[in-house]
Amino acid sequence: DIMPDGGAIIAGSLGKPGGKLDFTNLLLRIDRRGRLLWWRLVGAMAAPHNPDVIALSDGGVALVGRTDYKPWLLRTDADGKTLWKRDLAAAGIDYAARMSRLPGGAVLVVGAAPAPARGLALRRFDARGRMVWKASVAKGAELSVPAPGMAADGAAVVTGTTTPRTGSTRRVRVG
Repeated sequence: DIMPDGGAIIAGSLGKPGGKLDFTNLLLRIDRRGRLLWWRLVGAMAAPHNPDVIALSDGGVALVGRTDYKPWLLRTDADGKTLWKRDLAAAGIDYAARMSRLPGGAVLVVGAAPAPARGLALRRFDARGRMVWKASVAKGAELSVPAPGMAADGAAVVTGTTTPRTGSTRRVRVG
């Protein structure tokens, strides 16, 4: 994602050589000329994972990742120091997929609700990591490739493809 100063924040999974299933979430920050400013390794896991990362207006970063099968949300300051980390499983998210930045440093996290209900789990966290609200929609279905965002009136909007019910594109509006 592009940072407010024109640099970028990049996230991914980093594996150890030798073919063993031993991976870590990698978070790195570069300036607008491509120079490395800082990097962090966050959370070990047994399988590769594509964490989602977003740049925030204060220069900080929000990262959704997982340690093995436990999803979490991490917030850093502009220097990459951890401000807080939240257990998303405790917030009712089985698998966190995407995020969207909201005004005031808030973050909208979209993921899968746990079984047996399944469906789409939306959680809004404020800049201090407190869950402000939660919503569950499309119960019994799964939403692949969710694209969260925010409408002009402040409502959360998520677009994606639901399965197995219809296999069609749906737009969900909460708020």
